[in-house]
Amino acid sequence: MQMHNNSKEKTITIKAELIISLGGLATYVLRQGENNYNLLHLLYNKPKVINRKIRIIFRDIISKKKAKVLLKGLNFLYNDSDNFSHGSSYFEVILRGTERELKKIAGEDMTCTFDWNDEKTYSSSEQ
Repeated sequence: MQMHNNSKEKTITIKAELIISLGGLATYVLRQGENNYNLLHLLYNKPKVINRKIRIIFRDIISKKKAKVLLKGLNFLYNDSDNFSHGSSYFEVILRGTERELKKIAGEDMTCTFDWNDEKTYSSSEQ
């Protein structure tokens, strides 16, 4: 996957998965004292509102990890449960960068889940 062409690495685009607990998502999105079930209403009826807020947070994560990665897209997919004690929200995250930079935030036990062994989950283009 990594190719050196005049000391430039190949840029790839991957679709990873961001998983956030519903309780954690509520603290990011809702105002203090706001009913948690407003979060479910937003997720199912106005996901663009949630996507915008999570994009801002995710860009901050990329910056803190000093990853030279471009966030190309982030979209709510589904909840595995609507129970705030154990449910999680799943987001598709489209990222672009070199493999080395992407591995700072995407992979097993990383911010985003991504299977680097499955070549069907990424596409490449020259930088």
